[in-house]
Amino acid sequence: MIGVIIITHGNLADVFLEAFKLIMGEPKKIKAISLLSEDSPETLQRKISVAIEALSPNNGILVLVDILGGTPFNIASKMVDNEKMAILTGINLPMLFSVGSHQHEMDLKTLTLEAEKAAKESITNSFKLLHDQSSKNMRKI
Repeated sequence: MIGVIIITHGNLADVFLEAFKLIMGEPKKIKAISLLSEDSPETLQRKISVAIEALSPNNGILVLVDILGGTPFNIASKMVDNEKMAILTGINLPMLFSVGSHQHEMDLKTLTLEAEKAAKESITNSFKLLHDQSSKNMRKI
């Protein structure tokens, strides 16, 4: 099973995990880490190390962060073991649901690609969607 660590600015990681629990049930091998305003980079690094240890043994760790180039990404990227850890940016709920649904059956690379795909496919411009639907309905008349 792939272990998962969610790391975000503020308490967003905890909120993602709570939303996951509400919809998908109790997560297995998923940890949330919140970067708080009082946390130093060293504190965040210790939090990540504790989460990695808590998720062991595993077949790798997928780290989901909020933004590329932010402190959660930067600190996690310093800890990456290329064979055992991957980082995916831009966490959203569909990404997390995909990871939680497949972490027991996919290897790290496949799970990372599947999560990226789920996140991208979930982004929809409702204005465009509604406009396209209106256009199709108008053509039928």
